[in-house]
Amino acid sequence: MDIRSLNNIIDSIFSLFPLFREKIFSDYKGKFVIKPSNLQFAILMILHKYNSLSVSKVGRKLCISKPNISPLLNNLIQEGIIRRTKDKRDKRITNIELTQKGKKILHNTKNTIRKNIEVKLRALDRQALELLEISLGNTRKIVSRLN
Repeated sequence: MDIRSLNNIIDSIFSLFPLFREKIFSDYKGKFVIKPSNLQFAILMILHKYNSLSVSKVGRKLCISKPNISPLLNNLIQEGIIRRTKDKRDKRITNIELTQKGKKILHNTKNTIRKNIEVKLRALDRQALELLEISLGNTRKIVSRLN
């Protein structure tokens, strides 16, 4: 593939982030019991996926250094959304995991977002929805093949 095609793909990827944020992940003011920031929500999603991770691994997954991730984690700990636990194999390592309250908040937040996305998708015609479903499926398959 030539460099121009690769650059077009990269530009398209970059343009999707703000487009998704503006068109899909907006309109949530006042709809959450606790309003997690985007990064805090990402932390909850990662912990949900992996169950328990070290502070360093959470930071690496989000490309955030340990000193910068710690205040975000501390806020979530103070709210009772996540908790620190000792690693079962290495007591020197502190892991982070969701509490029941955190699981409930994540569930409720995802449901709110899901309902909002559903309303927005219902505004599309059937042909556009079919194309979107196929495109997102193909995108997921291709992106999952990346290192």
